[in-house]
Amino acid sequence: MRAWKDRTSLLRGRLHGRLFIVLGAVAAVAVAIAVWQFAAALGGGEDEALSDWTDPAPTTAMPRSPAEDTATAAPASASPSPTAEASSETPEATPSETAAAETSEAPETESAEPSGPSCTAALRLDSEGERSISVKVEVVNTGEEAIGGWEIVLGIDGVDVTGTWGMSRVEGDRYGNWWSNGTLDPGEDTVPSFSAATEGDPALPDTVPCTAAAE
Repeated sequence: MRAWKDRTSLLRGRLHGRLFIVLGAVAAVAVAIAVWQFAAALGGGEDEALSDWTDPAPTTAMPRSPAEDTATAAPASASPSPTAEASSETPEATPSETAAAETSEAPETESAEPSGPSCTAALRLDSEGERSISVKVEVVNTGEEAIGGWEIVLGIDGVDVTGTWGMSRVEGDRYGNWWSNGTLDPGEDTVPSFSAATEGDPALPDTVPCTAAAE
């Protein structure tokens, strides 16, 4: 009976030893598998990271036009040439050119009209003798207001006044109106006359000086 028990105990010891060995082998295999998987995981991450750094995806370069190449080759800022700077500057005008421009731009001033009473006296040959002439004098009020009298100057070379009609001598070669023909409205006229002795062939002027007096 005791021998049976010892034999049973021996068998149990052997079974336990074998079981322990099997469990140890299984644990070793599990550890090996775990280590292999971990190493594989680490190796795959490193390979992916290495591929990201060393093997980037190739990019396709867009073709460039000749205009873009020319723009790239040209300098960013071109300095103006001396010719362009010279043409942009406006030449200064000389004093003579400035004066000419001011003269051409200045508005033309109208001729000043006579102010106050004024008159004109025109001569017209009426008749001519061997050594005498008869002349009519047309006196016109050329002002913008009525005049109360007029006076003319008959200082003509080679002509010596011998008689008058419609005017009387004032002094020297000065002759004035009569009382009946001195007042003239604007544009109104009167025609006195005179006779004179002549020497040679005198030249009779078209007009003589005339002075008007206010009314």
